[in-house]
Amino acid sequence: MATNMKAIVLPIIRHFKDKQTITRLKPHESWLMPEPELFGEDEKNNEKEFNDDSEDEENWEYLAYRDSAGHRIGGTFVETVKNMTRMYIIHQGWPHISYIYPNVDIPFKSPMVRWRNLFYCGGFGVHGSEDEDLSSDINLVKDIVNGLKPMGFAFIRPEQLEECKRLLEKSKLKYFITHDSLPNGYKYYNIAMCQDITFGEAFDVEAFLKSYKNMQTSIGYSFELDEGYFRFLKNYRLSHWLKDWNYAHPRDTTELMLTGLLLGYPIESTFDRICH
Repeated sequence: MATNMKAIVLPIIRHFKDKQTITRLKPHESWLMPEPELFGEDEKNNEKEFNDDSEDEENWEYLAYRDSAGHRIGGTFVETVKNMTRMYIIHQGWPHISYIYPNVDIPFKSPMVRWRNLFYCGGFGVHGSEDEDLSSDINLVKDIVNGLKPMGFAFIRPEQLEECKRLLEKSKLKYFITHDSLPNGYKYYNIAMCQDITFGEAFDVEAFLKSYKNMQTSIGYSFELDEGYFRFLKNYRLSHWLKDWNYAHPRDTTELMLTGLLLGYPIESTFDRICH
């Protein structure tokens, strides 16, 4: 049963014409980014609406996060206030999303569970220092092939299919490829893929559960942990979730925890979504 948790508000640094620079955000996995191409009028108008204090049409340009030399930044950045941490995902200086969680050590560690996997979460894109698309479906395939993500689902254009097949055939992944088309007749391919191992081989279940308990205890906020369910899954192969799994719409806390883990999202980010 959830208990009341006092809301903790962290200020977001905003940048106006004086190009105020970051003072509290610390780089986590980050890079400098080139200035974006000049936006069209629609995009300009959208950015102006973001700035409540806008006095002219150029003001929106200086809202972006920058380093001390005035360069736009990208990647993941951390802000810590007292006993809480907030992780930002930033693209070309614009914060896409942030996750707030207790500033406490957790025992669960895995090379397949990392903040960069949230770049594939959908709804936004993240580019690298050379403006390369780090959220692309091709990159998603490569990360799973390289053991940096437990499983995932990619939507591939016909011209990308052969490259994906070559990557998958050289790997030890379990995968399925199906095809579909849009109402306009454009064809695309769905690739569902995962590491060919069991849930228990992929994840330290006890460390996973202990990590949630540690975060709950640290802020005095509790929700039900179905420990028996996750222990029960140890012998299931990850391929069990390749078909007929509605990963986009978890129905309860347990399904949200499972979805975050299978898609390689940090426990901290899932904890944030459960609490908020």
